[in-house]
Amino acid sequence: MQELNKIRVTWQLAVIVCALAFLPVAAVALISVIAEPGQRGESGVKIVCGSVIVFGVLLCVLAVRSRLSPVTSSDERISVLKLIALGVLVIAAAAGLTAVSYFFGTFSAMGSQWYLVPTGLYVAGLVMIGRAMVPDED
Repeated sequence: MQELNKIRVTWQLAVIVCALAFLPVAAVALISVIAEPGQRGESGVKIVCGSVIVFGVLLCVLAVRSRLSPVTSSDERISVLKLIALGVLVIAAAAGLTAVSYFFGTFSAMGSQWYLVPTGLYVAGLVMIGRAMVPDED
């Protein structure tokens, strides 16, 4: 629990967490208009969601680059990047489990208790990213 107390909200962490909130929404909207062509407003959705995705990814790259700029050790850089990547993968796994459960009815026998699993994965991924984005205090 002490590790969680060390996480401070910086602009870099805020950018990453916000991106994890809006990038999947924009991606789903973009994929839906690509998968089902001929919808009203299709070109507008492609332009807006495509721009949001590009802008969000660029902001994330800027935030990670800013976090890594004071780091001098290559081992520490690799450690930070691995922790961020692992956190994003855990969150992606949680999103995948949620999508499979929602669209295909998998795990419906477990009821709402099933959603504790993806929720726990979301939280674990966010904590990993939060720990990675906190500069070490020497």
